Amino acid sequence: MTGLSPQGIAEHYRGSDATFGEPMSFRELAEITHFHLFTMPVVFMILIHVMYLTSASHTLKAIVTWAGFGGVMLDLASPWLISYVSPIFILSMLAGDTLMTISFLVMMVVPLYEMWILGQPLMGGKRS
Repeated sequence: MTGLSPQGIAEHYRGSDATFGEPMSFRELAEITHFHLFTMPVVFMILIHVMYLTSASHTLKAIVTWAGFGGVMLDLASPWLISYVSPIFILSMLAGDTLMTISFLVMMVVPLYEMWILGQPLMGGKRS
């Protein structure tokens, strides 16, 4: 596995002479991308729809939408870029994962806060 280090990530996708690891084949990359291409956007779409039902500002909703979308796109493209272009694209993978994680957390925390802490239903306005 990667050992959660940039070098480990590069070796995972590009192979390593030191560990006799082979680079990921086109087929392996396509299989991983194919699975993630259908699951990640569906999870993103569900979470962002719930986020849009909250009373959060339109600016926050737009920022979270674009950050999540950008994170998903970077996460899907990075393995290909690492394998076929340069190991420097590990940075794009880490940036994508960071954007995606932060935006997904915001998409989960804001609706839960409004429902459980504030006690107001989604799209329900303020309680009296």
